[in-house]
Amino acid sequence: MKVKILYFAQVKEALGAGQEIDLAMLGPAAPQTVAQLHAYLCQQSNAHAQALALNSGLRAALNQTLCDFSAPLPAMETTPYCEVAFFPPVTGG
Repeated sequence: MKVKILYFAQVKEALGAGQEIDLAMLGPAAPQTVAQLHAYLCQQSNAHAQALALNSGLRAALNQTLCDFSAPLPAMETTPYCEVAFFPPVTGG
């Protein structure tokens, strides 16, 4: 399954618009949840670790629906593609 990862606001400024990862290429170590995907991304570079720091109140959405980091990624057998977005807390006004 391919995961399209999107970044918004300060995260986008630090890392760019996003990236795509083919989880099939990661084999049995492929992330199964948003939290595991987050941990995988944080290992990519110091910039990723800083921009995706959880203590900044980072939020996530799975397929355009706000979710907890414990949310499971769709099974690779059932869907070829999903989208995960990371963004800082947002205030309206």
